[in-house]
Amino acid sequence: MGKIVVKLAGKELFEWSGGKAEIADLEKRVRRAARSVRKTVGELTALTLETAFSLKGLMTDPDSRDMQIGGMVHYLLHLPTSRPNRPGTHREYVIAGWDFVFDLFPEQPGRGRIEVSGREDW
Repeated sequence: MGKIVVKLAGKELFEWSGGKAEIADLEKRVRRAARSVRKTVGELTALTLETAFSLKGLMTDPDSRDMQIGGMVHYLLHLPTSRPNRPGTHREYVIAGWDFVFDLFPEQPGRGRIEVSGREDW
C-alpha cells in the first residue's frame, strides 16, 4: 500500500493511501460520478484539479470536497511517470507500495504545473 501527499505550492492539502483494492474502488466511484454529471472520467478529473488551482485549495462543501479529492487522486495516479527508468503511471508504483508527493503550483486561472517527488531512487 502506497501513500500520496498532495500539496498546493508547498502547503499540504491532503494525504491519501491505498493499494490495489482501494484504487479499484476509487476508480469505480469516479466513473460513477462522471456518468452522473455526463462527463468523461478525464474531463471530470481534470476539472477537479482545475478547481483546486482556481480556488487555491479544496472546496468547502464536504460532499464536493470528497469528490474533488477522489478526482484529484485519480488524475494524479494516472499521470505518466515521465521517467525512462520508471515507465508507466504512478498508479502502478503506489500499488507496489511507493509513496509520492504531488505539489501543485497554480500559474494562471484554472491551470498550473505539478511537481512530483518520491523515493531516493525515484
